[in-house]
Amino acid sequence: MIKTSIILFAGLLATSIFPACESGMVESETTADGGDIADASNADAGGETVTDDDTADGDDTADGGQTTDANDPVDDLDAGLEVPVRPLGTRTIIVALDGSGDFDKIAAAVTTAEAGDSIQVKNGTYVGPIRATRDGRSDAPIALINYPAHSPVIKLSAAARPDSSAQLRLEGDWWLVEGFEIMNGWDGIKVYSNHITIRGNHIHHHSHQDILAVTNSQMLIEDNRIEWSGRALDSAPGDGGGRCEGIAEGLSSPKHCHGIYFSGAVEGVESTKVTVRRNVFSNHAGRAILWNFKDHDNAAVGHVVENNLVLDSSWGFGMYHNVRDSIVRNNTIVIRSYPDTNDTGHFLLAMHGDSTTTGNVVVNNIFTSPRSDVQAIYAGHDDIGANNTVDFNLWSVATPKWYWGGGRADFFTDYSAVSGWGANALCCQQDPGFLIDDDFHLDAGSPARAAGDNARCARSDFDQNIRPADGPCDIGLDQF
Repeated sequence: MIKTSIILFAGLLATSIFPACESGMVESETTADGGDIADASNADAGGETVTDDDTADGDDTADGGQTTDANDPVDDLDAGLEVPVRPLGTRTIIVALDGSGDFDKIAAAVTTAEAGDSIQVKNGTYVGPIRATRDGRSDAPIALINYPAHSPVIKLSAAARPDSSAQLRLEGDWWLVEGFEIMNGWDGIKVYSNHITIRGNHIHHHSHQDILAVTNSQMLIEDNRIEWSGRALDSAPGDGGGRCEGIAEGLSSPKHCHGIYFSGAVEGVESTKVTVRRNVFSNHAGRAILWNFKDHDNAAVGHVVENNLVLDSSWGFGMYHNVRDSIVRNNTIVIRSYPDTNDTGHFLLAMHGDSTTTGNVVVNNIFTSPRSDVQAIYAGHDDIGANNTVDFNLWSVATPKWYWGGGRADFFTDYSAVSGWGANALCCQQDPGFLIDDDFHLDAGSPARAAGDNARCARSDFDQNIRPADGPCDIGLDQF
């Protein structure tokens, strides 16, 4: 099998799906060379979308009667997920700083977009907020993508302390955003609309959330590098400047800023059919992913989170009230360090919400930390255990402390007895058996090999290798 390199150099992840960059910083008006994220063929490909009638096997068909290949995992979507897969390109709009295109500003180009358009952006650093309000259609999505073989940068604000207008704000339905470095906003991408694909971007150094999804449905977030939420590009640790401001009575509160924040702020509307896969999350002072539907009359339902790598963040995943019937599978969560934060505790997995967080499955994940201050589980209510399934995970933690309706120190001995979870877990100080330091593939002797739940295994792995349909399923993001 072909393996993507998952190796860290000087704190930056080097993988084949991301462009090269130096500390993620590009000066205004400069250009970059090469480093394409979106293949040049994307610009001319047919406008595929997946509908309720599509299946995940070799018989998949997309709108327009185009048959997808079962070995092309980009089209291997869960049944019922209706999102743009590729640009249609009925009309191509070019954005170029040097004046060689139709526009020199992305913000101007998106205001003219019509269903089926592809907005292709050439090299350079584009400064300022972007608001996309026009709607695409299921048969004609709108694509905001990099020009073939180019690596454009969106710097949402030139200020060290971005204001709340500094966002790439999606308000129109049926959009694809692919192939950008997006940095220095209040939020990075803020999504109010439905039928959205966010793919192959480097999203980093925003003073609040990297991605904020506000009660939206039908969304695919894949193959992105998502890092350094809660800290604007030029803010220094501890200075408060651009660091999760406007929260906690105007004080800086990094623990409230996350890689992806699913919010229930729109009342009466459920967030359904969302898939988050093959992303790399790192250096979040809050959670890599947080669902927060507390005190709202709605819920997150049917979300799928799979084959992601979470590194060096204050918490891993947090389900905070009203999360139902979702699955978190085959992810690898590794916390060796974390940024400056006002969090007083650190956890790999958290679930809150008594009877409102129910029917969720957390399976086939590696949860590991060598730190004595990082605990395995935070369960805010005792009946979390009966209402959700957590099993077939590998746990490797340095402390027996955990939280189950209160602080405890018996995770090593009583995890299953107290929680009702983990009958098939590898717990609690198992060496995951990664290939080498900072490469999170499995080595031949890893206990995670063939130790997963075959029935609930992700269909492919982080490298887009197909996992055997009948098992054995390896735990974590890698199928050996």
